[in-house]
Amino acid sequence: MTDSRGEEGFNSLARKSRAMASFFWVWLWAIAAGILRIAEAIRLRKEIPGDVWLALSGVARYLSA
Repeated sequence: MTDSRGEEGFNSLARKSRAMASFFWVWLWAIAAGILRIAEAIRLRKEIPGDVWLALSGVARYLSA
């Protein structure tokens, strides 16, 4: 005989694990996108005007993560 509370606890733990994994992936994506945007601004600094704004948007994305 199974205890319904035990299954409920496991399902709750599984949902929390999926939520944390999803949060981690979003956080990791934001960090990577910020770093890549900063690198892009550094590479394009001589070719386009306004590269400072591109770099600042990368810094803002990195800091918001």
